[in-house]
Amino acid sequence: MRNYSHYFTFGGGFIPLNNRQKRAIFFRILGYNAISAFYVLVGVLITIFLLGLLFFRLGPREQYYFFAALFGIVVLLSASMPIIVLVFEAEVVEDLVLIKWYDEVASNTKIFGFIPLTGVFRPILYHAKMSCPNACSFGVNLFGLAKLPIFGSAIMLSDELLELYGNNKQQLQAVIAHELGHITSFDVGIVTGLAVLGSVSKLFYRSGLFLRVLIGFEFILLLPIWLAWKIIGSSLSQLRELVADLKSVQSTQNHNDLINALSRLAEHDKFASKQDPFSELFISHPKVIDRVKRLKEIGELDG
Repeated sequence: MRNYSHYFTFGGGFIPLNNRQKRAIFFRILGYNAISAFYVLVGVLITIFLLGLLFFRLGPREQYYFFAALFGIVVLLSASMPIIVLVFEAEVVEDLVLIKWYDEVASNTKIFGFIPLTGVFRPILYHAKMSCPNACSFGVNLFGLAKLPIFGSAIMLSDELLELYGNNKQQLQAVIAHELGHITSFDVGIVTGLAVLGSVSKLFYRSGLFLRVLIGFEFILLLPIWLAWKIIGSSLSQLRELVADLKSVQSTQNHNDLINALSRLAEHDKFASKQDPFSELFISHPKVIDRVKRLKEIGELDG
């Protein structure tokens, strides 16, 4: 396993962000969001094309099944929160110390950078046994609808991650703040939308049209379009990770905490050391080294 320790700076104490750093974070988030919006627009246009092509090639009965299948996918993804909790056998965190740490960072996290994350907006904190140190956020969290179980949101920490960080409050809070950053940016909803869009291609193949299209002109169009959609989806996901990193720093007021947390996670990530440039087009997370580089750029800005 590759050693990442020389990329990171441990310690250094707590130094609040200066005004220049705050401005840099704000404008970077703004820029990343603008690029993300462009990717979403392109992805929607591609999907409309694929849906139209698929729908008009179906017969009357197949069209009915198509709508039923698409509706089922949307319902399942909307109810992803209780499904994930059930699959992972996750349990609500009851450790009072961990709850206190979570409350501290959640109280300092903003929605869109303005509204405090309080009341029904605050995600439920779960823990579960997984195969590796990991943290994830899920659920839709649509304001008033967040009162309903399937429209709320949650953060799940693996038992392995809690064991990895132990009593390191700062690093654990940085990771939690990163997941809160996803939720406050509605990244979970974006990912859910991407999953629905991705299911369109699966419906295409399962509908029995693949052989028909393979020998037709549509195949020449669909292959590059599908490839473009995969690259756009991966690029969008990587951008959302960078935004969540910046929101974590906004919340904790310390970039070193997240840098140190990422360094420890990288030691347990079997994909972290892959250097294949082509594979980077299809991964959901930027390389840890690249994320740290961007965080260090923020830390080097003087007031």
